[in-house]
Amino acid sequence: MLTVEKIPVIGAKVGVVVEVAPGKKVQLSDPDPLPRYCIAELVPLGGGTYRAVPRILTEWMSFQKLSLQRLGITCSENTLHRLGRASLIEVRQPSPGRYEFNYQSWLRHCALASDPEFWDTPGADGKTPRQKYQEAL
Repeated sequence: MLTVEKIPVIGAKVGVVVEVAPGKKVQLSDPDPLPRYCIAELVPLGGGTYRAVPRILTEWMSFQKLSLQRLGITCSENTLHRLGRASLIEVRQPSPGRYEFNYQSWLRHCALASDPEFWDTPGADGKTPRQKYQEAL
């Protein structure tokens, strides 16, 4: 009987089984899949063509409208403030007139919130995210 083991290979397609030796098959898996989201700059190559060049994203992003638009975040600054006060995303105030949010915490929140039961599932403190968000007014 053939045994199948999983071996991490960068760029591997999920579910690909390779016979690495007679009677020895392995299933390839990607050890570090690329993040789902990335910020890229469109660099003109000439002739109307562009290349998307990934840029390193800072961890903390400003609440400024332009920054939110560049990230594709359509909710208002007030909504981000409430999410921060409810501890659903990480928010900091580095100076009196400036607020920033942690972009990775935003992505984690989006992934969690994609579950239809997220807003009504109580946490360790017994409160649902919906209750925390409503209390953050």
